[in-house]
Amino acid sequence: MIRLSAFVDLPGPVEDVFRWLDQPERVAALNPLPTRVVECRRVSNGGWFVRMDVDDEKGTHELVGESVEYQPPVRTVTRSLIRGRYPVVTARTLTTTEGGTRVTLEASYSVPVRFPWVDRLYERRWKALGQKALDKTLARWASTYPD
Repeated sequence: MIRLSAFVDLPGPVEDVFRWLDQPERVAALNPLPTRVVECRRVSNGGWFVRMDVDDEKGTHELVGESVEYQPPVRTVTRSLIRGRYPVVTARTLTTTEGGTRVTLEASYSVPVRFPWVDRLYERRWKALGQKALDKTLARWASTYPD
């Protein structure tokens, strides 16, 4: 299992940052690859169900996710499946800082290989790629957040 963590500081109160992040286009923006939202709706806990098509060098893959924990304005946890079999769990935590809000993003996932024993061969590469993508995503959030 690969676990990643990164944070970004945004210049606004927690409530405003949460509201900005809690929009369908931000759900897709979490993914660093070209992503199209196919279906997005609120679920009973207040969070989101989302079905997206994600493009990579191997083609288009379906990602289906749902908020399993939704605690505005401080935390969300989403469980997703890529291609119906590769689980991803993403947690987003917001805390107040002197200059605004720190958004900490944590992700955990398995290496997407068909044979579980092969994952150890690819784990270091997938962790590095995942961390790079996570860092780029948070940098994109910081550059697009309205001051």
